[in-house]
Amino acid sequence: MKKAEVIKYLLSKAFYKNVGIALGISIFLLIVVFSTLRIYTHHGESFSVPDMSGLTLPEVEEIASSYELRLQVADSVYLQNYVPGTVVEQIPRANFKVKKNRVIFLTMNATTAEMVKMPKVIDESLRQAEAILESNGLSLGRLYYKPDYAKNYVLEQQYKGNDILPGESLPKGSVVDLVLGEGLGDKESVVPNLIGVGWVTAEDITSSAFLNLGEPIFDNSVLTKEDSLNAKIFKQKPAPKLSAKIPLGDFIDVWLTVDSVKIQDALLQIEESYYE
Repeated sequence: MKKAEVIKYLLSKAFYKNVGIALGISIFLLIVVFSTLRIYTHHGESFSVPDMSGLTLPEVEEIASSYELRLQVADSVYLQNYVPGTVVEQIPRANFKVKKNRVIFLTMNATTAEMVKMPKVIDESLRQAEAILESNGLSLGRLYYKPDYAKNYVLEQQYKGNDILPGESLPKGSVVDLVLGEGLGDKESVVPNLIGVGWVTAEDITSSAFLNLGEPIFDNSVLTKEDSLNAKIFKQKPAPKLSAKIPLGDFIDVWLTVDSVKIQDALLQIEESYYE
């Protein structure tokens, strides 16, 4: 095609018509592609993950179906405080924002417990006994004291109120109580300050003071299982005081909250009274 003919074609209505058609088709295809991607990715359609804790697998499958979520059982444990065959943990956690078709990983409470052998902790110190129990998949429970020269050494090991011998089988995670010698000297311990700490830390503090924690008491700010894990102590009985002592093995009752203002107020009050 000669140069003159090319210029003539470029200036013709047919050329502009074809260019317009090509642009129109391109724009249409772009709209279709972006609309498809928007639908496929559920753009902007996020929602809160429902709380599945404490539910059985058929129950969570029904919920997952209604929310168009997928489930995967990632692990199983055996916890005595949970109903067998129910959810003890989920990832993402409840109220986390997700989109449809997201996979929710579940940890289920096994229907039967894994069994372990009871180790021998008699004649061991309290700290050594606790380490032995934990290494064997067991937990330290209540501490009881009776007169004996071997202060804070294990005299008896008990499970559910009865003596348990080394080698006997019991469910993994079971709580073992210990009877300790109270020694021939001081039979009392200073009341520790538990205000502002969580339950796990409070257990460590009271155990170090050769005392026990009572059952946790939650205020009305604690609404979910996650709240109970994050709650901190704002009140204890007996109240913490450097000059106050109670017998070894005594119990300390505690009240917990997730209300930061209540915790801060309690800490301020303790600062004023602890050294009186």
